[in-house]
Amino acid sequence: MRGHEIGHLHGRRMADLPVPVRMRKELVAEGKAEPHHVLPQTGWASHYPRGAEDVPAVAEHFRLNYEHLVQKSKKRGERVAPEVTTGEEAR
Repeated sequence: MRGHEIGHLHGRRMADLPVPVRMRKELVAEGKAEPHHVLPQTGWASHYPRGAEDVPAVAEHFRLNYEHLVQKSKKRGERVAPEVTTGEEAR
């Protein structure tokens, strides 16, 4: 994926993910994220987890962004790392 970032955490208080502007608008409209705290007009989305109950939603957004970048890389003919699994598939 040529060094593309899927997102980063600011401790336990915030997660920032670079997504396409269209995706950021959808996440914000659905109340699942907020525009980036510094760059609100970009594709960056910010998440403010309030507790452990918000962790699955934030992790899901990291997964969606990862999958988006994998598909984008495949379309460009770039080499992509093997699929990451959670172990749930074996159960």
